[in-house]
Amino acid sequence: MVVGPGASIEGDVLGPGDLVVRGSLRGRVSMGGTVRLEADSDVRADIRAPRVVIVDGASFQGEVDTSGEGSPVVPAAGEAAPAGATGIAALARRMRLRGT
Repeated sequence: MVVGPGASIEGDVLGPGDLVVRGSLRGRVSMGGTVRLEADSDVRADIRAPRVVIVDGASFQGEVDTSGEGSPVVPAAGEAAPAGATGIAALARRMRLRGT
């Protein structure tokens, strides 16, 4: 999953794979793979993932948990992901997208 340059996400980002952020992200992140914050990204979020990479030039504020304790993907409070819901369709149900 990629948050492209100029894109702005506000909310929870959850998924079994990797996440690359090149835009703006506010909320909580829980991924099963690697979270990579690229240069020029602006992230204000708590991140839970087995691997987190913060590239020089990225702006980050939040907490990072790479302990692997607990489930790497937790649905938003009171919400369960529908069976077979993956990728951007499942993500769109959990957050608001702004930008281009």
